[in-house]
Amino acid sequence: MCLNSEQEESQIWCPICKKGELMENHRHIDCNMCDMQLNKGEEVNLNILQERLAEAHGEHLQRGCRLKPEFSVQSVYNLKALYITCEACKTFEVVV
Repeated sequence: MCLNSEQEESQIWCPICKKGELMENHRHIDCNMCDMQLNKGEEVNLNILQERLAEAHGEHLQRGCRLKPEFSVQSVYNLKALYITCEACKTFEVVV
């Protein structure tokens, strides 16, 4: 629980377990409560991830689907990425 809005803005909750906080170091972005881990390149950091999560959620809502989408980390062709999926509206997109 955050006591001030500045603290709250700096925290990014894990889209997979919805309990942990995402943290970053020079090599990875990972969750402090589950095994979610993304390789961090020069073009990806927590701020960009937060923006992309908001965009992906917004795009899902704009399609008219009101169900909660699922997020997962998958490796396809040796590239690990965070995906948003929704069975109801058949959404399957890369977040980062």
